[in-house]
Amino acid sequence: MGEVKVTELKKFLASLNEVQLKGEITELFKLFPAVKEYYKVKLDPAGEKDILEKYNKIIEDEFFQDRGLGKLRYSVMKKALEDFRKISRSPENIAELMISYAENGVEFTDEYGDIDQKFYNNIEGMYEKALKFVFEENLNQQFQDRFRKIMEASDGIGWGFSDGLCDLYYAYYEDEGIIKLQKDEKEPDNLRSIEIKRSENNYNEQERRVNEFIIRCGGKDDSKIEDAWCEYLEENLQFPFSAEIIDDPGPLEVGDIIKVTDIEGIFDLYGIVVNARLGRKKYSFPLCLLELVEKNSKNYQLVDDYNL
Repeated sequence: MGEVKVTELKKFLASLNEVQLKGEITELFKLFPAVKEYYKVKLDPAGEKDILEKYNKIIEDEFFQDRGLGKLRYSVMKKALEDFRKISRSPENIAELMISYAENGVEFTDEYGDIDQKFYNNIEGMYEKALKFVFEENLNQQFQDRFRKIMEASDGIGWGFSDGLCDLYYAYYEDEGIIKLQKDEKEPDNLRSIEIKRSENNYNEQERRVNEFIIRCGGKDDSKIEDAWCEYLEENLQFPFSAEIIDDPGPLEVGDIIKVTDIEGIFDLYGIVVNARLGRKKYSFPLCLLELVEKNSKNYQLVDDYNL
């Protein structure tokens, strides 16, 4: 059976009496944490702060852990933000999570030094998305001080990161009259310049591929884009392949290596879900929570593009 459509779901629900419908919803509430969080916010809006703290901790743990460095799994942080946006009823809380993401990123590179271009592009991208969001929601004055402090904290960081945050800040808050930070104009040495250029080219090429794909499938409707990704990956991925679990919503553990056999379909909470095996047991698992073992394979590029 293919993906269940909304019309089919409505038909099924219409066939249930009141007792059966209550039982169905109660079962979903017990089985899926996301459903429980959805109803917690709906029944007690004040409880959203507790849920915000949970998702904020998920993102923070990818940068900093009690012991050692975080794993910097961008797909995990992206999913945490997307999951919270689905259940949140507060633009202010969504902005808080996005800004906290950028703050953690700047604090991380301040603490541990140079990272790589993909890291800086990711944090700068989140900073820009957060700016756009708060201006759209008329929250710009409320969060301006946070954005300014992030920009100031980036002063002196290379890879064009500090310059990028300055440009973004003043593009949005250009009339605030705050003096721009002096930009570092030192030229990197030749080896450093080559390293930066190679990393930028790799990331830009990936962005180009993904943007072209989104444009080809319409570029506006998220469900159509997800459908197009599913069809594209079904046609181009070489099954089976091995993948490491980088986050786990179910019975498996982070770090487990599973054998992916095919694509099961698309689910609202997790996007594309694949069928996989661990030993003799079979599982369904979100593709966004997997990282392929073979880093230099075509499969790795395809999945990494999907998770960008």
